Amino acid sequence: MKNDYRIERTLYKFGMICLAGFIIWLLVRTVYLHTGGMPASSCIWSSRFDIYCPGCGGTRAIDTLLKGKILTALNYHPFVVYVAGLSAVFMGSWTIFYLSRERVKGIRFRNWFLYAGLIILILQWIIKNMLLWIWGIRLL
Repeated sequence: MKNDYRIERTLYKFGMICLAGFIIWLLVRTVYLHTGGMPASSCIWSSRFDIYCPGCGGTRAIDTLLKGKILTALNYHPFVVYVAGLSAVFMGSWTIFYLSRERVKGIRFRNWFLYAGLIILILQWIIKNMLLWIWGIRLL
């Protein structure tokens, strides 16, 4: 049984490390924002080449998602919402798995999770740049 869930256990541990890092990032960011010490950063791709990079809008999406504005976060960066939702379900189900002493099974990792995320990431990048190049519409 333990070997059957090796990938999921590793992903759960990695997810817990990422969650701790994310919480630390939020705390540091909040302190810097309140002290006025956090400089505004801009995307090198956007400023030099006048195109969006695949990650443009990610930080804004995280900020709005934390405020509960899911539709606005989807507009900024749908990949962030996808990863947040998938991570919440995965981590939640595996937390229940451990708390129930392995009586309730967590969701299994599937390769299509990665493929779907990659498709979302590429499509949003293409659509944002097409809107910018063809119609001159800036989304961010």
